Amino acid sequence: MSMATIEIRDVPEDLYELLAAGAALCGMTLQEYLLALLETAAADGGYGGVAVTG
Repeated sequence: MSMATIEIRDVPEDLYELLAAGAALCGMTLQEYLLALLETAAADGGYGGVAVTG
């Protein structure tokens, strides 16, 4: 299966730290955590809150 790459620029430092902390709490890498967030958002139609628990 082919994989695409997504780059997000200009992420505020406080948001980055929040996401990194969320990943650490879930025992995930930041990449794994962000992919899980995107998968959840896509499954939810892209609307509403996005929460990943691990």
